[in-house]
Amino acid sequence: MTKFTVQFNLFGGSMTALHTDRHNKYFDMIDNGTIIGCFCLTELGFGNNAIKMETTVTYDENTKEFVVNSPTVMS
Repeated sequence: MTKFTVQFNLFGGSMTALHTDRHNKYFDMIDNGTIIGCFCLTELGFGNNAIKMETTVTYDENTKEFVVNSPTVMS
């Protein structure tokens, strides 16, 4: 059941929420298992409890970089 949840809810769900038109070709392959995805999410203090995570990542258009902010030692 865990593998099902990762494939369809976490990987497939992330693809659905964050996709652009160039990703449309992958949806049938995700659904039928032709491609298998993964999802990784962790913080020292929260494990896999995504709701409590504190770390954020934003894209700085000026520097063309991702900025990672972990506000506490537990994140």
